[in-house]
Amino acid sequence: MTNPWDPVVLDYERLVEPFTSLYIPEMLETVNLDDASLLDVACGSGAVPLYAQGWGANCTATDFSQGFCDRVAARSNNSIPSFHCSGEELPAALYNSYDIVTSSFGVIFFSSPSQGLKEMNRCLKPGGTVIISAWGNKEETAAFRVFPDAREELSLTKKATDPAKARADGSPASLTAMLTEAGFENVTIRGPVTRSLVMGSAELFFERFAKGSPGAVKSLASMTKEERSKLKAKVVELATTRSNAPPPQISLDASAYFAAATKPEPVEI
Repeated sequence: MTNPWDPVVLDYERLVEPFTSLYIPEMLETVNLDDASLLDVACGSGAVPLYAQGWGANCTATDFSQGFCDRVAARSNNSIPSFHCSGEELPAALYNSYDIVTSSFGVIFFSSPSQGLKEMNRCLKPGGTVIISAWGNKEETAAFRVFPDAREELSLTKKATDPAKARADGSPASLTAMLTEAGFENVTIRGPVTRSLVMGSAELFFERFAKGSPGAVKSLASMTKEERSKLKAKVVELATTRSNAPPPQISLDASAYFAAATKPEPVEI
């Protein structure tokens, strides 16, 4: 059966990655990438491993979409091996193998982020570092509020219009608790780190969210033509009204947090 992400791989790379990749340099600034072994879980179109490889890391990627795995191979000229698998059940061949394991806005969307973190722990060498990024709360992510607020103003059901999949709480307290529960130590949180989502027009802003995930594509397809038209008009209106830039450009902020921790060294008896 085709993974629902496979048909949107190129739209994701074109519309979503340019914004999420803005956070990668700061996400990875606390680790030495030169000659480090790095595993990126839920790699998407490959922004993290491609960036880390550019700084000398030996990268491996995993994603539950074969389309994303193929895209990483194509963009890296087959220099980054990828594994098509669930992030909640990583191949045992990857266990105890990496200096750094990352997930950029990935594990927070798993059905069980806790299980995903435990699998990431298993893939680290003792003493290795895990780093994940997570979005802040609603007040910290104005860029992501336009679609749900448009839905609410139009009294449309969440099922039919909300393009965002539920994500784990990205608060420092929640991230600390999740990493500790997954067996990590020395947890540190950095943030909020704020970047601006900038699109050339309100119409492009709508397209970014409408085409960038299978949930959005499916939910919009389930609506009537009139509902879709009204939703687009309301999104354009709200994006324009809330924008921090003069029209036609749209600029809205979103803040993220970075959580890092280490895998404990084995205790000698």
